Amino acid sequence: MFKKISTTIINLLFKCLLKWGILHLAKILFAILFPLYLASLIKKRLLPVCVFIALLCVYLSFLLIFL
Repeated sequence: MFKKISTTIINLLFKCLLKWGILHLAKILFAILFPLYLASLIKKRLLPVCVFIALLCVYLSFLLIFL
């Protein structure tokens, strides 16, 4: 199940990368991560979620660029 979800996300990000380029992908990631960062400043409970999503985005970006 996780493999199917991660493959779907990678394919979606790869299509986004091909269609709009790396800068647009970075803007999308910033739009996702910045509100989570602000929320984690207010509620410390959300910090692990923010860190997990940030690491997941970095990992998926690494897969898209280098593989």
